[in-house]
Amino acid sequence: VKNTRLLAVTTPSLDAQQVRNGREAFARMGFSREECKLMDYEESFYYYIFTQKKDLWNRNIAWYSFDGNDVTYRNFEMKNTEKNVQIRLSEPQYTVLPVEGPVRDAAFARFIRETIKGEFISSVHLNGEGFDQEWAGESIKLMCFQRRKVFYGNNLYARGACASGVEKTEEKNLKNYRFMSSSLVTHSVGMDMRVNGANAFHPLLEAGINWFECSGGCELILDRAEELIFSVSDGVEKWKISMELPGVPKRPNKTTRLSLHMEYVSKDECVITVKDLGFGDLFPSTGKIWKERTNWLKGEAEA
Repeated sequence: VKNTRLLAVTTPSLDAQQVRNGREAFARMGFSREECKLMDYEESFYYYIFTQKKDLWNRNIAWYSFDGNDVTYRNFEMKNTEKNVQIRLSEPQYTVLPVEGPVRDAAFARFIRETIKGEFISSVHLNGEGFDQEWAGESIKLMCFQRRKVFYGNNLYARGACASGVEKTEEKNLKNYRFMSSSLVTHSVGMDMRVNGANAFHPLLEAGINWFECSGGCELILDRAEELIFSVSDGVEKWKISMELPGVPKRPNKTTRLSLHMEYVSKDECVITVKDLGFGDLFPSTGKIWKERTNWLKGEAEA
């Protein structure tokens, strides 16, 4: 552990159980959460591509993924915004290839024409079991058209996971780029509070982070309130969502201290946990805990 800067693990997709299992495994191995990174194949492939030489990704990138006779096509699209360059994967397109060589080559060549069409492509990447240069003569010529670079390998996800570790711990060349993966949290959440005697907005959750890396919290003191009010934004609209605290201890005003913790359990669902911390020796904690699950949509919450 002491000689490892970061442990990166990539898997086809991630759900809450996989994240819990991964973190438990990391902890048993002696790694802290900051020393580990979980990602799905989409994100690891992004790191593999965008840590290569820039002339390989200065335009769109074509990606063909083979699974035997099944082929999936997607491309990486880049969009400049005021804050950063946003990179997202297009919707997948699918085809099934025949088994025989010459017919297989013709079918894949047809799929290439349908997917790449007249797009400006910097490079083409293929991975998975099912592609072979022995049968793909016409297809390779099409992919190499206009001097496009073509790459094939079955370790691209693993190489991308390694590249993410180098990017996170050393190089940080992609700080102005944001991969808009399907795992990103889409809502920013905070609370209006009084901080050091002044009204202020306190951010808790930030949009644009993978759900399994997104958590937040704070300690606060209630001021004539028996509920928490969260301010939610999707980048266009803002709205309020309240969390009731039934049975909150009856104490003098500003003597009820609470801990607030928020953590996503999926891309759309966040669990809010509130604990009564008491108020020093004057008012010991009751040990009371409130929990609520929400997806931050207007009026959507489940206690």
